[in-house]
Amino acid sequence: MFLKIIGSACVMAASCTLGAYCSFKTEYRIDDLLEVKKALLLLTSEIEFNLAPLAEAMKNVSLRIGQPFKKIFSQFSERLGKDDCSASELWKDVLRQNFKSLYLESEDFESLVSFGQALGYLDKQQQNNNIGIMIDYIDNKISELLEKSQKNKKMFKSLGFFGGFVILIVLF
Repeated sequence: MFLKIIGSACVMAASCTLGAYCSFKTEYRIDDLLEVKKALLLLTSEIEFNLAPLAEAMKNVSLRIGQPFKKIFSQFSERLGKDDCSASELWKDVLRQNFKSLYLESEDFESLVSFGQALGYLDKQQQNNNIGIMIDYIDNKISELLEKSQKNKKMFKSLGFFGGFVILIVLF
């Protein structure tokens, strides 16, 4: 009997934790998108006011943002001068290597890759326009995710609890 109670508590704790994780996953994605936006705004200022080359600008941005994007920008800046591939291929490769540590989804990855297609090829004004387009995408996605998060947060927590309850009923 005592083992059933402990097992029941473990099942309920696991299902409630899963529900809480699913409810917070959207918020983690929003945090990642906000960090990308911050990095892009810093990159804009590096390009506009410091007139820094791309590798130096990315390195300076990496010093002022948080993980995991700090690692992405740092790896990109380090490999930019050393590797023989283009900046867009390098950007895609670095993103692909670090994508598992992000809460972003595939559509965000594709947007970041398309942003990287123009890295290093455009003049200052066109680079800033490209960054502006990416920032607009991030702003739209964040507002969409905030609405979605408010709707789904309670639902996921409730589903976690009731899912655990249903598992317990089936087991007993």
